[in-house]
Formats: sequence, structure tokens, C-alpha cells
Amino acid sequence: EECILEDIRLYTETRYSAATNIAMLLTTSYSDRIANLANFCISTGTTLCCEAIFRDDQHLVDYCGEESLKFFAITHVRYRGNEVADIHVPLTWCNPLQAIEIFKQLRLDTVTEYGEFDEAMSMKIRQDMNSEGGVVSCLDAQGNVVYVYKHKNDTYVFLRAVREQMRHNASNDMIKKRIDSLHFQ
Repeated sequence: EECILEDIRLYTETRYSAATNIAMLLTTSYSDRIANLANFCISTGTTLCCEAIFRDDQHLVDYCGEESLKFFAITHVRYRGNEVADIHVPLTWCNPLQAIEIFKQLRLDTVTEYGEFDEAMSMKIRQDMNSEGGVVSCLDAQGNVVYVYKHKNDTYVFLRAVREQMRHNASNDMIKKRIDSLHFQ
């Protein structure tokens, strides 16, 4: 843990702030199992993927002061030094539901919505209040993840578009155009 904190102190430039904030949150939230998490990643050649929730960075969703990491996928490490890993290996290491089970075994917080994505889940995610949306993993016939995207909540899309366009003193037409471009159709 002290080694991680020592390394974080070296990266003071603004461009490193997201990475150092995540490292700090990981270290403070999971200090009792950092070694286990590192060993899991090293032994499997994987990376744990998560969404980071920081009270200072969340302008549209009220997380009530919560700061946390919400894990949702496990990916292969595709590069080792200058060597590129086999590109035929799927990016994700396992099916999302298997990843959730592994996260539970590792005692990590996960995203709250997971399961088969269908029209009912789409509507639930889009209509949730005080939410950014949900992480969606799209699977092929073999259960491999083809891609992952963030299915945005309708209110979040609207508020974000208005906020971004207001910063630019945009017209109503520009705001409508921005709303349309933000929503995954």
C-alpha cells in the first residue's frame, strides 16, 4: 500500500489526475486486499475494469457524497512490453456474469444492473432517476463479449447536452442537435 501511495506522489500533472484518483480510491477502499487483487491480475494477465465515482467529478448525478469503484468487466492484457498479444483472443477474459461472480469472490463493488439486456432492461436504465445509465456487454453466440457500451439514461443525456451547450452559449437548435448525438439509438 505504501508503495502505491509513493508512486502516486510522483504523478502530479493534471493529465494524471483521473488515474491517480482511481489509484487512491482503490488503495483506500481495498487496502486489506490490494495484494490479492494485484496477484489475481498478474497471474491471469488481466485488468479489472470499473467505473469511478468521485464526488468532485459528478455534476449531473447526485451520489450523495459517495466515492467508489463499480467493477463490470475483466479484460486481457493485450500488450506486454513491445509485444502485441494474440489479436484473436477476445478482449474480455470471461463472460460478464462470470466477471460479476469473480468480483463478488474478490469482495469488490460491482455495477448494480447486470443480466440479459433486453427491451425491459433498456427502458429501466433509460427511465432510472439520478443515474448516468448502465454498462451493457454485447455477447456473440459463444458468450464472448463483442463490445461494451454505456446505455445512457434519458434525463442524463438531456441534462448533459443542455449543460455542454450552455457553456458555449448555444441556440435551441444546437442543444437539440447535441441531445440527438449523445443518445445511443
